[in-house]
Amino acid sequence: MNIQEEFKHHLTVLSQGTLKLLNCTRKEKEKKQPSLGEAQPTKNLEEKKSLKEQKKLDEMCFLKILLEKIKTCWNKILSGTKEH
Repeated sequence: MNIQEEFKHHLTVLSQGTLKLLNCTRKEKEKKQPSLGEAQPTKNLEEKKSLKEQKKLDEMCFLKILLEKIKTCWNKILSGTKEH
């Protein structure tokens, strides 16, 4: 295997693994019902936590898009084409 093929293989493996880690699907979590003796968080606190989690997911989606662009760029470089 030559260097270009080897690099392309490693890039593909890395890209696939990273995209699995950065799965940015927006899933609504089922809310856990607190047990009888458990303190109940305020609605405002739950909303803040939800917004924080959504922001983190949005950042991961941005990284996923960025990785796809990097992969496309490397594929063009390896295939010898240039973007004008």
